Amino acid sequence: MMFDDIIHHQNVYICKIDACKNSLRTNFRSCTCMFNTAFKQATAVSDADIAFKKAAILSELFYPDDYSNFVEALHHLFRNQNNIYKTEIRVLQSSKATYQRMFLSVIIQSVPHTKKYEFILLLIPVTNEYHHDTTLQKLSNKEKIIQALVEKGLQSKQIAEILHVSVETVKTHRRNIKRKL
Repeated sequence: MMFDDIIHHQNVYICKIDACKNSLRTNFRSCTCMFNTAFKQATAVSDADIAFKKAAILSELFYPDDYSNFVEALHHLFRNQNNIYKTEIRVLQSSKATYQRMFLSVIIQSVPHTKKYEFILLLIPVTNEYHHDTTLQKLSNKEKIIQALVEKGLQSKQIAEILHVSVETVKTHRRNIKRKL
């Protein structure tokens, strides 16, 4: 499967990792992976590098702390059988030799009739208009917590239970968040 047939955009990076339960022991380093053209061009990763280094190449492309969190998230997805994980990550850009902040969504799906899994990574650059740091500065600490829980997919009732507040309080904070953002 060629990712460029699915989505072809210079600012959308896609990576697919093929894994199995045993991959947990090696932190997914020996798993095969594929990248779309945009990802390869932005990071100057060659097909030979991908074939030789496999998924371990991500440890070179992701900021070290972000890579550790990423591997931890993959373990969490496996253990808890969640289907999706979202975060922000920094990816090394070859042309600038700097890290670019990106939104990362990881989707896990099982391959039918096998004991294998596919992790689909979708990365989109953080632009100034969506920059989290400046946007979140407008929010109070309570609003930041609620925003993070909403981004994780929790409903107002669930958030209220976690924070030990009423559902109406959560709804008020959510309205304020929408107004500020």
